[in-house]
Amino acid sequence: MCPHACVCVCRVSQGQAFCQSVFDHWQIVPGDPLDKSVVLRPLEPAPVGALAREFMVKTRRRKGMSDDVSINRFFDDPMLLMLAKQDAELGAIL
Repeated sequence: MCPHACVCVCRVSQGQAFCQSVFDHWQIVPGDPLDKSVVLRPLEPAPVGALAREFMVKTRRRKGMSDDVSINRFFDDPMLLMLAKQDAELGAIL
């Protein structure tokens, strides 16, 4: 099959037919996108448990962003302390 099937269909039908795609569903990707212990090698598929990290890193690279994601640069110290306190309180409830 032609790698550019939509172009081929349009060309063969002289512009009378077009391809259409429809979004089907969202699905949660397994893994933790912030897990830095995952080693991603070029041209090798990532293990199933590392798909979230692979998607995030490849998307950030494609957009010219750094691989490192850290909330520290988005929040000041008082806000980080408040978030840590809320996380500890939530952990105590559960």
